[in-house]
Amino acid sequence: ENETLKKSAAASALPDFSGIEPADLEAEFTVHGTYLTVNNVRQQWSASMSWREIFFLISPYLVKPTAEEHVRSSLHSGIIQSKGIKSLRNILNDQDFQTIAIQMRALGLVAVKIPEDPSGAVIWRLTTKGEQLMYKLRVQTH
Repeated sequence: ENETLKKSAAASALPDFSGIEPADLEAEFTVHGTYLTVNNVRQQWSASMSWREIFFLISPYLVKPTAEEHVRSSLHSGIIQSKGIKSLRNILNDQDFQTIAIQMRALGLVAVKIPEDPSGAVIWRLTTKGEQLMYKLRVQTH
């Protein structure tokens, strides 16, 4: 049982980002994807967003441990809605999503638990720092 707990803690521990200075929350990142037009033609789209905007879209879904596919879907939907992008057969670029995942971890806002079984779901959750920022961004004040 102790060994299982140690493995679980190691799988969800934050990596050492010493020597890396991630872009701040106001820095812009361009997200890419494609959608299907009415004429059945694949059309590219892009949307420039700050890391703060990206975190704003995903943070409420991470209050409890959440499967990575749900995070991806929630982010994708949020981008489509907030940027007015056509949604027909819309696909979010996977490399961009992976960069977002890495950046959120590097900023210390999320922790990721990687399962030992490769077929298992990667689980995202807010860190204490991420939870504090989510409340700062989401709580409405007078």
